[in-house]
Amino acid sequence: MAGETLRINALLQEASTGNLMASEMVEGRGEGSLFSMVDDLTKKIKASFKLSEEEIAGDIDKEVEKITTTSSDAYKYYREGMEYFTKGDYLKSIPLMEIAVAFDPEFAMAYRTMANAYISIGYRTEAKKRYEKAFELSDRVSDRERYYIEGVYYQQSERTYDKAIEAHNELLKIYPDDFIGNHNLGELYADLEDWDKAIPLLEVNIKNKDESIPSYRSIANSYAAKGLYDKARDVLEFYLSDISDNAFIRFNLADNYLYQGKYNLAQAEAAKAFSLDPKHYSNSLIKGDIYHYKQDLINAEKEYLTLLETEEPKAYEVGTKRLVALYLLQGMYEKSKEQAKQGIALAGMFGETEWSSRFHLYLAYMHLKSKNLEEALKEYNEALTIASEAGILDRQREVLYFKGRIQIEMNSMDEAQKTADELKELIENGMNR
Repeated sequence: MAGETLRINALLQEASTGNLMASEMVEGRGEGSLFSMVDDLTKKIKASFKLSEEEIAGDIDKEVEKITTTSSDAYKYYREGMEYFTKGDYLKSIPLMEIAVAFDPEFAMAYRTMANAYISIGYRTEAKKRYEKAFELSDRVSDRERYYIEGVYYQQSERTYDKAIEAHNELLKIYPDDFIGNHNLGELYADLEDWDKAIPLLEVNIKNKDESIPSYRSIANSYAAKGLYDKARDVLEFYLSDISDNAFIRFNLADNYLYQGKYNLAQAEAAKAFSLDPKHYSNSLIKGDIYHYKQDLINAEKEYLTLLETEEPKAYEVGTKRLVALYLLQGMYEKSKEQAKQGIALAGMFGETEWSSRFHLYLAYMHLKSKNLEEALKEYNEALTIASEAGILDRQREVLYFKGRIQIEMNSMDEAQKTADELKELIENGMNR
């Protein structure tokens, strides 16, 4: 780069011999010319290949700015956001993606990545908006990116998992080692609790030593679900030793030890995570969970209450969930109910139907435990209505199970039978049996 002038030099070599096949150079002025320079360079390099007429006819050859973004500023912020995203710091990636789409409102991949970040930290409603926007714009991306977008778009509902699987498989037919394709399809099978299908897909990314952490965390969770805690730990420690230290990998390691009752080791990992990212709300969450498992309920409560003091709504939601469980464990039904009501109010403020249906479910369960059956049934019906309207099938199944229990407690056997039949039909028509 000299002043405003940009220059790209490229050498084309024969991979097997190292012999020079061609040398090309393109120039442009200013960052705004970068994408057109890449297009010019692509055309020059392709001219050096001995392609058949059929191969030339089948070449996509879309201009970069038409399949990515017309704005170099948008692309710059997108790349910065991706740096945080691949390290698992989704909260920091989102504002950068927002700036990217402010520069280019038609940047499909930025919407897709933003949606993935939102869904990863539990903002289902915000994620849905971005998935829909990415899907609307998917005609302007490469075929590879179109499969990325279609796959995650259809993956948001169990009703369309079959379409998601089809999109991911089409991608992997062309690019069998693709990180995103293997990860997303692996995640989908993990959602279906089909761990034996999920693990081999996620292992592709581990073997390729991809630096992005999602597959490492997902495969560790899959191994843990099978009770293979040593294998889960090996994957996480491989990331730390061979790629880089990372707070979110440390959080997973702390969970791994916690599930095995190895509390001192869990606390050690939590401390290392804190040293790497002391401001993240997950520090209070994991410390509270360790105290909770150790039955140190006073300190657990302190840590969970800390989550209610942050400005991050998701932290407040997680803290509220934990306090619901903590008070329930102690038989403190009124305090537990109060937290559930706060959770419902929070969900309403942010339009998060998944949160709302869950807190109504918790509130119903508290009424069930305290033998207030009419109120319990009312709350279960409310949770079912919300989950049905939002298309959350796993929550619908969960609610129907508890609703049937209430009807049995009330000796309403005909109604219980109807609920059982409804649950059976929902299970048989869904993909998650």
